[in-house]
Amino acid sequence: MKLLLSLLLTVASLSAFAQQTIKISGRVTDFNDKPISNCTVMLMDGRFNAIDSVVTDSVGFYLMNDIKPGKYMALTAIKWDEYVRFSKLPEQDRRLEFWAWNIIADKDLTINPRYHRLELYGTTAFCPTGTNALMVYTRPMSATEAMKYDEKLYRDNNNGVIDYSVKLEDFQVQAFIDDKEVKIRHIECPSR
Repeated sequence: MKLLLSLLLTVASLSAFAQQTIKISGRVTDFNDKPISNCTVMLMDGRFNAIDSVVTDSVGFYLMNDIKPGKYMALTAIKWDEYVRFSKLPEQDRRLEFWAWNIIADKDLTINPRYHRLELYGTTAFCPTGTNALMVYTRPMSATEAMKYDEKLYRDNNNGVIDYSVKLEDFQVQAFIDDKEVKIRHIECPSR
């Protein structure tokens, strides 16, 4: 009888665990803390299919409920009417998009996207073995250069390869972990 009761309790707890979901929420802003309303926030699987998609409210908040725990490819935020390639707005009012990669959704998450005209594409962060340092590799891209991309692609014969990354001297670098600025010890730019 004890074995049967123990088995039933184990099955019940596993069943409750299997049905557990998490929430992903946050606030989308620019770098001056101005909220970005009507911004589409999407959670993407490994094939870049949207698992969930929500739109920010008037103060930039979003909430995704009932997300199955797991690993997701990315969370992205984009305001389509301001997006660099589709917008009819003046150039200075257009934005790129925000990407957070490799989302480990094993508990409720708060992700606060902040973005404007610079995108850090392909960002990878890791702690090298035997150190307490965090190394970050990224490729910065600017909205201005991205807008020139389509023009160059069709005008010039360069096999579709165009470098629209940003030169290091053209921007300031700041790093934040959990909303606290951290000291950058070294910046290196590979030669082009």
